[in-house]
Amino acid sequence: MFEIFLVALQILFIALKLIGKINWSWFLVLIPLIIYLVFYLFLFTLMGGFLIGLGISLSSIM
Repeated sequence: MFEIFLVALQILFIALKLIGKINWSWFLVLIPLIIYLVFYLFLFTLMGGFLIGLGISLSSIM
């Protein structure tokens, strides 16, 4: 649900920027995309750290 909201918001912001209804910088228009990427990068890093830690703990058991 979170992804659908950010994609819809991104499309809305880009459309409003292109038709001239908002006068924001492109950085502000692309904020939903940046939030989406940072969120998944955080999750990827968190899961990667967990799996590496799990691998280290499993290797010390054997």
